[in-house]
Amino acid sequence: MLSCMVARPRGWPGVGLRYFVLVCLLHCTACISPRGRALQTRPEPLRTLTLDIDLILSPPLDSVQLEIRRLRQALLAGDRSGISRTGRFAGMLRIAALHQSMAQHETALQWLAQLERRSPPAGPKARALAHILRSASYVQLGQLDNARAELALAESLAVDRVSRNEIARRRFAIAKPVKKLAPALVKKGSKKAKAGRRAKVHILRRSEWGSRAAMPRKMYRMGKPERITVHHSAMHLGNSSSEAIRQIRSIQRSHIRGKGWGDIGYHFLLDRSGRIIEGRDLRYQGAHAGDRVSNRRNIGICLLGNFHAPTGNAQYPSKAQIQSLDRLIHALTNKYSISVNRVYTHKEIHPDHATECPGSRLTNAVRRLRNRMRETGE
Repeated sequence: MLSCMVARPRGWPGVGLRYFVLVCLLHCTACISPRGRALQTRPEPLRTLTLDIDLILSPPLDSVQLEIRRLRQALLAGDRSGISRTGRFAGMLRIAALHQSMAQHETALQWLAQLERRSPPAGPKARALAHILRSASYVQLGQLDNARAELALAESLAVDRVSRNEIARRRFAIAKPVKKLAPALVKKGSKKAKAGRRAKVHILRRSEWGSRAAMPRKMYRMGKPERITVHHSAMHLGNSSSEAIRQIRSIQRSHIRGKGWGDIGYHFLLDRSGRIIEGRDLRYQGAHAGDRVSNRRNIGICLLGNFHAPTGNAQYPSKAQIQSLDRLIHALTNKYSISVNRVYTHKEIHPDHATECPGSRLTNAVRRLRNRMRETGE
């Protein structure tokens, strides 16, 4: 303690004893501390945060702006002082949640995008929480389809019961109202039926299902499409939207890593709920029909499921899938002036016909669709 003694300065006749003692105590505290001044810059907020959704969404202890400022300072200091990856990701999620509490949803989405771009990448729990928060911002921005897609991605990543319960609660809150129409109300070939097929096609974008980045150097430009080919994934699929997302990611991983292609081979994929999901960019030729000649100017559409009757786990394409396929083919044939005679199944266009794709059950549906288009002249 002798080394910490501070001599009372001369020329301070008016300084009281209490003030002098306070100066001594402050000086001694700095000396006693093993880290000295390092304590002042220690990023405490990141050391107390964890990947717990209740903690991420909890109300701030101080003002929101003050907590955001502290967290941002802690993130900057954390990069230099060895803060764990979990602490950094929790801090970024917390900042996004605080911006959401002030209705600054665009800023929140920017922070969540930063988390996705971090290297090394975040683990499944952090990514699931990011999708949950992103869905909340999309709800407030009126983008309900995007919000539902984010929750589907979160569900495929959630590893703990608390997160799964939160996902279920949010999905229920934004569930689509189901309205069933009796078949007699919309007759075949009627104006209402045609209007239904001309309805706007909603597409789940690549960024919304967590697509890998494409490698354009491994793909060819397609030009104006001239034909369409329908496939099935040949893998059984349930009705879960998260299972569909997992299957699409698996297909893309197989095409990129296993086959060495620049991206997933199909341009569009349809799940059991009828969602139309963006695959390969239409600017690039697909990799789905068998060889480069068959793929040239050819749009590939894949319905998720196994529709080959002889196999043990075969299923029928869902009504929603067929309706979405109908709308998508009508939209594409109209946009690119493709003749109905150039809408094929994979087996019909394969160079050797050496495939059963898309299975007998989907092949029959495609034939009916083509016949209906010829009858109505659409």
